[in-house]
Amino acid sequence: MNVNNNNNNSTPLPNVSTFSINTSSLKVATTNLKSLKSDKQQYLLDIYQAFFTAPPSNQAKGSDTGIIVSAEYARFIQNHKGFKGRVMKVDFFMRGNIKLRVIQICGYPGYNKKDITELWNHVIKLIKDAQQQHYKLIIMGDFNINYHKFLKSQRKPNYKPSYKQKLLHFLTYSDNLVDIILLYHDVTNDNPYNIHKNNSGHHTKIDYIWISQNLVNDTYTSDQFNPQYSTDHMVMYVEFWTNNYFKLPSHAKQQQRNRQKTIYMYDDMSQDDWLEFFQHTKRLCEFRHLFKDEVDDIHDFNRLWDDTQRSIKEAAKTYIKSRQTTSKKDGHPLRSSLLYRNICFLQKLVIRLTNKKFLHNEFRIKLQDDWFYIKAKLFEIAGTYESEINLAANRKQIKTLCRSLMALFSIKMQEYNEEQMKNFIRKHCEDFTNNKKAMIILLLKEKFVLSF
Repeated sequence: MNVNNNNNNSTPLPNVSTFSINTSSLKVATTNLKSLKSDKQQYLLDIYQAFFTAPPSNQAKGSDTGIIVSAEYARFIQNHKGFKGRVMKVDFFMRGNIKLRVIQICGYPGYNKKDITELWNHVIKLIKDAQQQHYKLIIMGDFNINYHKFLKSQRKPNYKPSYKQKLLHFLTYSDNLVDIILLYHDVTNDNPYNIHKNNSGHHTKIDYIWISQNLVNDTYTSDQFNPQYSTDHMVMYVEFWTNNYFKLPSHAKQQQRNRQKTIYMYDDMSQDDWLEFFQHTKRLCEFRHLFKDEVDDIHDFNRLWDDTQRSIKEAAKTYIKSRQTTSKKDGHPLRSSLLYRNICFLQKLVIRLTNKKFLHNEFRIKLQDDWFYIKAKLFEIAGTYESEINLAANRKQIKTLCRSLMALFSIKMQEYNEEQMKNFIRKHCEDFTNNKKAMIILLLKEKFVLSF
């Protein structure tokens, strides 16, 4: 988040670019925490942690470039560092050796070549270092680079990026980075998305959110909205699933979760199957002399019980039908839905079709080889959701289909969240009436906020 109270041209202009860990990650922003009453300050500090590039003495004012993180996720932050009031880097380390680097940027609005070149070189170095260390990346902010001018310059013969376009050129031609806004929305001159009104009154796109390609399937929505303060920018956001990153169990629990277990399918057993199982169990018991052994004390009883149990298990492995499964569970029921799998398929296809190297022969040939399957899958998806669009191998139409599914998915997600909230309220109302002990424990040990 970039927030500034000054009118000095040397400091960043007010604008916001966000990535949302969940819908409550970023709902409160203030430009001067010191002006709030102590109880409100503490309330905000309990929910959020702010990281600004300003000197420590001025950080409470919320000036310069910074990132506000929900306290629930701030505990995963290992380090953070700013650069000249224009860049804030925050590194998250999660269980499972998962590392995430978030880079918030506010580019220089002018044409000072030295400052702009130094800034972009620093950001590119942060990105390259993160890629070498296998970080996942989120790069966002106000780049102050006109997107449509950048596209227009690419069409010129002997194209060479200007010093001002250096960062956007680097991101565009990186193999594993994706402009998530372009993936979810059509950005045109008439619909620039994330509106910024320049001095001539024209709307342009200068704000961006780029993410690692292996994060794309963990996104489920992206949109924009008008902020509650005066600015010429819209607020862009992208929302991610959290379970695969911030809510992983410890290594020991993960090993337990991945262990296989045997499920015996008793309902699939016939009378003949049960007879074979009984006969084999009887033979094992006779072999171990279990029918003849006398029980004189507790030790004899325990030995007899253990041998009987072992005989039954050995017979069951051979004569009772079974299957192997793991207890690994996904944290959200919608992630296993057909709708989500179809969205993932379309997202991957859009990435292939919009790849910078798509014009190269090997990419076209590979797509042609896969096209029979891709086309069949596209028509299957379109038929499932009664889409009327023409699927004539058109990128824009495929993106339209993907957005239609995403809109449906957002509705499903909202319905699920509302149902979870109703269940939450219902449970605690019941506890208040029938289980006052549980209600008191909850109030003492947890802080929770209900939003209506």
